[in-house]
Amino acid sequence: MTEFFHWLSVNPMATVFFGLVAVIFVVLCVAGFLQGREIAFWPPRVSQKPEAFRRMVQIGDVHLPRDKPEELYDGTYKGRRGVHVPVVFEFPFRKYVKVTVSLQLIDVGDGLTPNINRVFVGSANINLKGFDVYFETWEDSKLWNAAASWIAVGE
Repeated sequence: MTEFFHWLSVNPMATVFFGLVAVIFVVLCVAGFLQGREIAFWPPRVSQKPEAFRRMVQIGDVHLPRDKPEELYDGTYKGRRGVHVPVVFEFPFRKYVKVTVSLQLIDVGDGLTPNINRVFVGSANINLKGFDVYFETWEDSKLWNAAASWIAVGE
């Protein structure tokens, strides 16, 4: 082994070659680790987590349907009113799923009357195959358009 390192130190091209191989190996290991993939270079294996504990993440966005109920933007209804928009996951989850929804776009009010515009967006009916995004408004608010982003995390 000592002869190899001596040979390596006197041959600059060999030093560069083995240095590049080492850098490529480290980059592949780090990239695989960050992506949660198992890395197999000959018998040794590097893995971030066992297969059973890997999580799946799906993301998307949802817009208020064009054929939304009139009571969302009429302004004469005083109670709570809303609409459910179904979302189907690209790949069903195996065990459980946690969904977070956030407001992405909002178009409220009429621009003529100074009123308080109220909007709620959330998730409902969560299961392994999908969920509903729920857009809601209340009192004299007028909801013309809205969109929500969502992220689902589970096994």
